[in-house]
Amino acid sequence: MPTSAVTPGEKINSSLSDSLQEPDSSKITEFEGHKFALEAVAAGSEPWPYSIEPLPDGRILLSTRGHGLKVITPGSSTAVPVAIDPLKVREINAYDFCFENKTQHGLPRGNGWMLDIATSPKPSERDTVFIAIGRTAQRNPFPKDPCPETAPSSWGPGTSMIQIIRGKLIGNELIDVKEVWAFDKRHYTKETELTLGGRITFDGAGNLLFSVGVKGAANDLPVERHKRAQDLSHPEGKIHRVQPDGKGPPADNPFNGDGGTSNLTYPCGKPQLAVLDSIYACGVRSPQGLEYDHRRQVLWQTEMGPAGGDELNLIVAGGNYGWPYATSGTPYDGPVNYAAGVDTKALHFKPPIWDFGWNGR
Repeated sequence: MPTSAVTPGEKINSSLSDSLQEPDSSKITEFEGHKFALEAVAAGSEPWPYSIEPLPDGRILLSTRGHGLKVITPGSSTAVPVAIDPLKVREINAYDFCFENKTQHGLPRGNGWMLDIATSPKPSERDTVFIAIGRTAQRNPFPKDPCPETAPSSWGPGTSMIQIIRGKLIGNELIDVKEVWAFDKRHYTKETELTLGGRITFDGAGNLLFSVGVKGAANDLPVERHKRAQDLSHPEGKIHRVQPDGKGPPADNPFNGDGGTSNLTYPCGKPQLAVLDSIYACGVRSPQGLEYDHRRQVLWQTEMGPAGGDELNLIVAGGNYGWPYATSGTPYDGPVNYAAGVDTKALHFKPPIWDFGWNGR
């Protein structure tokens, strides 16, 4: 089991105010016995940055939640917007990349964000960029749905869900944009993408793994929202694994082709839906980190839990990581019993490698 720089019971010797101060790049910064030399490569480019990806030519790609994709050139102090094939973007109903009106797209706590970015692991395709976005639905695909619990807030204009797209970066333009993966519109909701994650990595076989958290998980209620993480017919609260060429989930995914239905009923008593073949692991809350270790051939995930419940998980195929039934965190909305009436022993949860609630106190 990996060890942590912080032992149980030990307090980090810095205040929150200190950690939020911008460091002086001309000085060496020391934290927990490690020394870092900090160098500013760009400043004032975006108040809502989300992901960075180094490029083979030395430039850096930057995704921003409000203004799309940008690129930073060494020696330049600003990030330049990347122009994206507008016709293709409209065709696949993706993120609004219209920079002409200089407006912010997506609310700071809303929908329609650009999330993680990653370049292809294949040496011959290093100019190929994969992007996780909050795809928005333009209209309600089920306008006459009678479900009172979801009809006012789900499936209509302003709803979103993660979509994976890919394109070729030529200079400051992303061309040949194509869809890699998108979920059924019935899973689109108006809840914030703040806890969605949307992180991307590639395994040893070249398959694309991405994280989908529980939308709106910063609020502990309603309980049914969080139970999506245990519903194998719903994309939220899962790690997904698909082929990067858009041909769907690989044949060896743990739930691919089993023909089963979910273990939970859909809201308003809807019939149980088919298990999603893309699911690789389940029971995660807000998976803000996802990285495949090619040397050890293992998949790591970091989890933003409720207060005190952050985790480091070693993800395995078919693993269930317990959310919302197993957590050391404290709900923000007061005492919440997620597991009422549920036989949690039958779900065989995988314990975290490190839990900042149990281990970090």
